[in-house]
Amino acid sequence: MKNRKEDSFMKKTRLFFVLFGIFLLCFGFSLFMTATIKMENSEWYYTWKPPYSEYEASVIITKIWGIVLLIIGGLAELLCLLSKLYESKNIQDVNPITSNTIKCHVCGIKTDSTLTICPKCKTKLRN
Repeated sequence: MKNRKEDSFMKKTRLFFVLFGIFLLCFGFSLFMTATIKMENSEWYYTWKPPYSEYEASVIITKIWGIVLLIIGGLAELLCLLSKLYESKNIQDVNPITSNTIKCHVCGIKTDSTLTICPKCKTKLRN
């Protein structure tokens, strides 16, 4: 039962970070594009060179925040993908008929009895 709760928690956590990353990507893109459009459609008296007017500074800050949110959202998506790939690569089902298995006392995964460390939770296995 504990293993199912942990798996459900991990799935919910991963889903949260995927959705959070998508939100950051969308919001960052919208900020970036808004600032870019404002810069392109600005009046002739805005030079976009120092010293900046209050309006120019606010548009530039908006553009910088958009870039930062795009980077953070992209990293969140990348980390979710890597965590899923890493988990899938290192946790394999073991056939109890063809090999000796041992069950991890922490996470409950069945693994090969020759291993000394659990591939999922990294705790030392008891033999």
